[in-house]
Amino acid sequence: MFWLRDKTVQVSGVFTGAVQLEGSIDGFAFAPVSSPITAPGFTTIRLAIAYLRVHTLELTAGTPAAVIAGFDFRAI
Repeated sequence: MFWLRDKTVQVSGVFTGAVQLEGSIDGFAFAPVSSPITAPGFTTIRLAIAYLRVHTLELTAGTPAAVIAGFDFRAI
């Protein structure tokens, strides 16, 4: 995923809680790369990271879902 310089994450679903996008270069040490997400919507990640995961901070109801997309700038 590191070759996708700009990544967009779409969080969807009806849920009550918060999820956190976390990124890592080595796949072991993850750190937050966005503010906590508490509602469906889009978030852009403009970091060169190799790994991206969704960490559930708090969930009291529902099921959030996340999808990621990006653009390979090497193709230009």
